[in-house]
Amino acid sequence: MKARPAVSFFILGLALTPAGAQQRGEATPAAMAACGPSSASFDVKSDKSQQPAPQVPPGKVLVYLFENIARAPLSGALVRVGVDGQWVGATLNETYLTFLVDPGIHHLCVRAQGAAPSLAEDGIALRRLNAQPGKTYYFRAQVLRSEGSGITLLDTVDEDQAQFLLQTSARAISHPK
Repeated sequence: MKARPAVSFFILGLALTPAGAQQRGEATPAAMAACGPSSASFDVKSDKSQQPAPQVPPGKVLVYLFENIARAPLSGALVRVGVDGQWVGATLNETYLTFLVDPGIHHLCVRAQGAAPSLAEDGIALRRLNAQPGKTYYFRAQVLRSEGSGITLLDTVDEDQAQFLLQTSARAISHPK
């Protein structure tokens, strides 16, 4: 019986490791596997025009991710957003993005772009999403930095707060560099 948990843990670690990292023989901690490649970077612009709710194709689940800036001497916090080992976009300064996922378990990651290696643990926030068909999910990323250290948070947001954030945030339009 003792071998079963060890085998389960090993299988979980493989399942969460991005395929590219496995093919290259790189070791990726299972928790970090939700993020995309650390070398990826994005350019982000904001679109302040009112956007209609995205159309959700049958069999897909809609996810919103808002970035909030703590009212501190922080500006320009670009946050990359990853799902299951692939970056899906980025946010910047009170913006949001939307993306689609299939129903099921997914692993979300947010990481401040350009976070120094010494901030690697604090610059990343992870969250598991059990996406149910027909539902919409809302998350908020917050980056808090002060004098060379930082914390990134990723929390769920209820629909009422999400509606407020939609009214007060611009849509992020991001492109890989």
